[in-house]
Amino acid sequence: MRLALALLLTALTAAVAFAHQGATGIVKQRMDAMKDTADAMKAVGPMMKGEAPLDRDMLSASASTIAGHARDMPALFPQGSLDHPTEAVPAIWQDWDDFVALADSLAEQADALAADADAGAAIEVLRARFGEVAESCKACHEDYRIKAR
Repeated sequence: MRLALALLLTALTAAVAFAHQGATGIVKQRMDAMKDTADAMKAVGPMMKGEAPLDRDMLSASASTIAGHARDMPALFPQGSLDHPTEAVPAIWQDWDDFVALADSLAEQADALAADADAGAAIEVLRARFGEVAESCKACHEDYRIKAR
């Protein structure tokens, strides 16, 4: 799980940096939200891998950032917003209910991670919850994002 998480975070960082070139309007807004989400994941990743001390306040704040962007996600994808350099695929609007359900699930999981951090949950619980957040990101990207070449 740690290797998969590390690979996911690395891929997100590289893709986000490259993708923003030339983005405007709603596409830029959602790319900025995705970058902010990726930054929050990157801030938490080392703590979950045991490579940095656990900072519950940072974990809670990062999880809250992720949850907020997840709740905003459907509004950032108006029908047909496929302007270059978007990485969105038309399947988003063909499977809109699933897309929204994935965003809702991510928000719920990230909110739960923040609550667990605030409640002093054990690191094992936090790692499992963070894994659920990462899997939710991955699930959406697998179905609704242009595959990296």
